[in-house]
Amino acid sequence: MLPEGSLASALVLILVTPLLIFRLGMLATLLGARLSFGASLLPHDAAALGLLCVAGLIALGIGLAILWVLPALLIAIVGIGHLLGP
Repeated sequence: MLPEGSLASALVLILVTPLLIFRLGMLATLLGARLSFGASLLPHDAAALGLLCVAGLIALGIGLAILWVLPALLIAIVGIGHLLGP
């Protein structure tokens, strides 16, 4: 794979992690929503599926926040570095 400690491995980790969190959150939300609209559920089943939906939505929010905030931080760090000079 990638050499340990390389810039490429850091970028892959930075880009892949939020996408995985986002995808897992979407999957959990859709799975919980699909199952909750199924046949009649016992109360504890409905509560568990509701928690699955909530956990999925939280993961979606975390993934999106990382995807939006991380590039802005990188741009700010690079910009400050250019302003300060070599």
